[in-house]
Amino acid sequence: MTLIFTDVRDYRALALVVLAFTLAGCSDAKEAETAAEDPSEHACEHRDETGTQLEASNILDDAPLLDVSEEPYSVTLPEATTDGTFEGYLRLSGPGDSLLFAGTEDVVSALRFGMDGADELPEAAPNETCPERIPAHFDLELSESGDYFLRLGPSAESELFLVHLSAEGHAH
Repeated sequence: MTLIFTDVRDYRALALVVLAFTLAGCSDAKEAETAAEDPSEHACEHRDETGTQLEASNILDDAPLLDVSEEPYSVTLPEATTDGTFEGYLRLSGPGDSLLFAGTEDVVSALRFGMDGADELPEAAPNETCPERIPAHFDLELSESGDYFLRLGPSAESELFLVHLSAEGHAH
């Protein structure tokens, strides 16, 4: 195919089209790179950030939603009892597979579907990238449509670091 340009504007138009396709290709490559980011590394990168503030509830009906997010959460737990510990609940929405990273060991204590469901919390493992900074990692399989309740505590700490990522689009 031979193109014949008789005007400088034709060359400019062609250059703009080529530039547009080049930029679109770069954007797609960047999105693919971001989508394949290792979730363990992602959580470690955000460990020193405060993130979105969220207050856990001591009542299931009032448990705030812990959305799947690329950003971390700073969760405040209410005081549990007179023993000085803190505990509370957050709500997760199913269905969907997600990854939960916690900056405090043994603070994520239960996960159940609905108000009366059985405990579905998988065994914790340390984050393989920075286990000393993120000692708890959970692969959550929320298979039912509806609310899941995540119990946090009892804990000696009232402020917790959490990252809740979608398992989809992350190399794990």
